[in-house]
Amino acid sequence: MAQVPRVIYRHESTDRFVVGTVGQPGARTFYLQAESKSGLNTVMLDKGQVIGLVDRLLEMIKELRRNNSIPKQQPVNLKIDNKPLTSPFDEDFQVGLMSVTFENQMFVLRIQEIMPGDQLLIADDAISDEDGPDLCIVKLDLNQIYSFIERAKKVVAAGRPDCMFCSLPIDPEGHLCPRANGYRR
Repeated sequence: MAQVPRVIYRHESTDRFVVGTVGQPGARTFYLQAESKSGLNTVMLDKGQVIGLVDRLLEMIKELRRNNSIPKQQPVNLKIDNKPLTSPFDEDFQVGLMSVTFENQMFVLRIQEIMPGDQLLIADDAISDEDGPDLCIVKLDLNQIYSFIERAKKVVAAGRPDCMFCSLPIDPEGHLCPRANGYRR
């Protein structure tokens, strides 16, 4: 089987970086979109990956504030992009691994395609541009990161409500709560 060369999408000066969903709560598909003069890229990911990315970004911001690398306060007039995902779109790949670094006052996200057979390849200097899974590199400033975080929180919260007893999501028909010995709530 011939190996397809790796595709690397680069967004050096990103105009738009958002998370959005398609579908109804309980059956939503999550997407990240990066748009710049280089074009539009859409990648599919899991809700848990969105939550993990937001948590990591918040952790980084806290550490960068502690080191005085970024301002201590969040911008006052933060503009949050509430527009829907740009459509029509074709998903470029499904996300497997993401990393975030802070370089030259910019956040650099490296979003890597999931490897066949669920094997993740951790990017390092030994991997050439021709090797490995597809990759999307997105550079964002601090305001773009704050905007992404606020939108991502809203998108995640728009899903099914959590059960107050077991914290599992409640379907429109209710759910069998393990903390209530299987009784439907």
